[in-house]
Amino acid sequence: MIYLILLLLLVGQISCAHEPYASVHLTGTLYCNESIYQHEKVEVWEKNYIMADSWATTVLTDENGYFEMKATVRDDYFPPKPYFYMINWCKEKQWWNDKETGDKLVCSEPLKVFIPKEYVTPGREAKKTFDFTQVNLAMVETQFAGLEIVLQTVLSQKGECRRILKKDRTDLWDNYSKLLKCSTTIPGKSRIPELAENPYKAQEECKVTKSETDKIRTSELPPTSKYGDIIGVKDVIDS
Repeated sequence: MIYLILLLLLVGQISCAHEPYASVHLTGTLYCNESIYQHEKVEVWEKNYIMADSWATTVLTDENGYFEMKATVRDDYFPPKPYFYMINWCKEKQWWNDKETGDKLVCSEPLKVFIPKEYVTPGREAKKTFDFTQVNLAMVETQFAGLEIVLQTVLSQKGECRRILKKDRTDLWDNYSKLLKCSTTIPGKSRIPELAENPYKAQEECKVTKSETDKIRTSELPPTSKYGDIIGVKDVIDS
């Protein structure tokens, strides 16, 4: 009981000794390898050592991968410790593939980056801007604080999963595009069936791996695509 009283007194002294509010201004441009990280959520959260972390704000990256966020966080017990937060879809992993529909389920882990103290302004208005400049999300690792360092899987935010429809699967389109670009050597005659069934020749001529040709051979793309009016790949191969 005595220890509990001392702890409460200590927390009370800490809360009286600091400004409970802090503000940040964040900017940056995000990439995923060589691709622009477009229209994805980025957020500011406040690290809480007693209760669950607190959300502050959310924005979407624009068509150039750029974002700008201003946020004010509050912690009544400890000096505020805001951090940048997002689900890093640049490191997504495929968990499930629907062979009937062509859809897939991908999951990814959260990315957390604590804002340096010199860019955290006490009060309700940020006086400095923390610029991430250009960040390749494929090269960034998440950060932990407090008990998260030891109990990461228990206390840290969980990852997310999302379903990607067949029509939006860039992996299928990109693989098909590789074959399409080098498949027509005789006008009016496509070599896609030959290349899709011969992964070694496709790998040599079109720089397409065996796993990529397997995806093409077992997938059926929509009748109309960004590569022109085509019928499904499966129909082309079977013809």
